[in-house]
Amino acid sequence: MIKASDERSSVLSLDEIFDVLVSPRRRKALYVLYERSKPVGVDDLAAAVAAEMEVDADRLGRIAISLDHTHLPKLEQARLVSYDRKTGAVELNTVPCQFKRYLRYAAEDDELSQGEDVVDLNDAKAQ
Repeated sequence: MIKASDERSSVLSLDEIFDVLVSPRRRKALYVLYERSKPVGVDDLAAAVAAEMEVDADRLGRIAISLDHTHLPKLEQARLVSYDRKTGAVELNTVPCQFKRYLRYAAEDDELSQGEDVVDLNDAKAQ
């Protein structure tokens, strides 16, 4: 028998998707987790997020705290990750296809916004 909560895990509303993706720190955490096949410690995740965001090492503690108190619970509520606070282990759950699509678009846009070779579509039309 499938519980209603199990059905919900496979589908997220558009509002839920955007609520998850609105935070750059949550997006970076998802990018890191998406590349890992095994659980990651929250401190290691914080270090990887800091590297992705290109922030100083002195902010690492604040990133770990915000992941622990805000971002990982939000991702867990959306059933995107499993987070064991006792061990500090974080693991990506099976991600719904519709969420993967938006995450991929967000990753592409994040990458473009950090690059210097972004093409201005208005200039491209003129050529």
